[in-house]
Amino acid sequence: MPGPFYGAETDNCGTGRIHAPGLVLCKADHFTEYVYRQPRTAEELRQLVEAAEAEVFSGYGCDGDIGRRQRSGSGGATEGGSVRTW
Repeated sequence: MPGPFYGAETDNCGTGRIHAPGLVLCKADHFTEYVYRQPRTAEELRQLVEAAEAEVFSGYGCDGDIGRRQRSGSGGATEGGSVRTW
């Protein structure tokens, strides 16, 4: 899912499902969690941050928009918008 937040090397202890069930999915056969929807509200952002803080391998990231902006050549958000804009 394009956007600043992503799960990269998570351990699948289920922190995403516990803290941010509307934003994170687990893939059991790969033992990892995925951000399948970017947060749209301050409450959803808080939930995702809590999931990331609870994840033991620090496998969540929040710099996903940086590469997209660099590839597009713009300084702002590219297609799909950005959490930073709200």
